[in-house]
Amino acid sequence: MNRKKGFTLVELIVVMVIALIIIGLSSGYLISSMNLFGRVTDKELDAEIADAAISFIADELQFASAVEPVADLIDTATANTIIYIAEKDTGLPTSGNGYLWFRRAGDPGSAINIFGSNFYHGKTIGIQYEVNLVDGDNKAVTVTVDVYDARGNKSLSRSKSVRLLNAAETLEPRTTATAVNVSILKIDRPTS
Repeated sequence: MNRKKGFTLVELIVVMVIALIIIGLSSGYLISSMNLFGRVTDKELDAEIADAAISFIADELQFASAVEPVADLIDTATANTIIYIAEKDTGLPTSGNGYLWFRRAGDPGSAINIFGSNFYHGKTIGIQYEVNLVDGDNKAVTVTVDVYDARGNKSLSRSKSVRLLNAAETLEPRTTATAVNVSILKIDRPTS
């Protein structure tokens, strides 16, 4: 009657070791899945940034009569719209990657950071474009937006071809087969 049933110390240690092994293996899977979730979320953020930039640029290009890259904002006096990549801290045009800025010609004070700094989540973008002939006289601009991570590595690239519905007769297609990096894009629209 005095016999009590229970576990020995050795049995408890063995059970605890097995439990720790199982917990260790399952936590490895949990950490891996959390890292995968983070990478997927980061890619979705890159796509959101690229798609928003392309959509904005396409809306501005659609009714343009001419599109031209320029080296300096001084060269934009005749443009209706200027889209450019600017340094994130200063808002000054850069030939590298930065934030998307926009302004109407003739009003230098109207330049705005399109999406605001918080939209980019520490990332930046760069733009390339190519003017093409489509169906003979119709013109199109292919816009490529590259998204860069916080370290400056390209993480995503998206492209879209936009037909210029009001393309001027004098707008010549570029002869280069590759897209041109551009820091400032001058967009002219019909005046009527």
